Amino acid sequence: MEVRYSQHLEIRLTMRGIPHELPRIVYENAKRRFHDTDSDLDIAVLRTAFYGRQRDVVVAYRIYSDYVLLITIHPLKEGQFENRIRSGRWTEIPSL
Repeated sequence: MEVRYSQHLEIRLTMRGIPHELPRIVYENAKRRFHDTDSDLDIAVLRTAFYGRQRDVVVAYRIYSDYVLLITIHPLKEGQFENRIRSGRWTEIPSL
């Protein structure tokens, strides 16, 4: 499936100095996926090198019939991952 970047994501990459290929890497290699009930977007999470250390990095995305649109990227702060699951904001998408 074709992967596209939103304008918002392109701006974030430039503003934060994030490598252009990182969102695609996170999306394609995510070990866990969730649905965010607040934003109604799907979330890919991958532990990877980010700003010189290992961090959980999130890419929010939406799947359309013929492509996937990557919307934004950001690292998770300590505890955010667990808090979003515990609160019910993120519900895990079972892997196939």
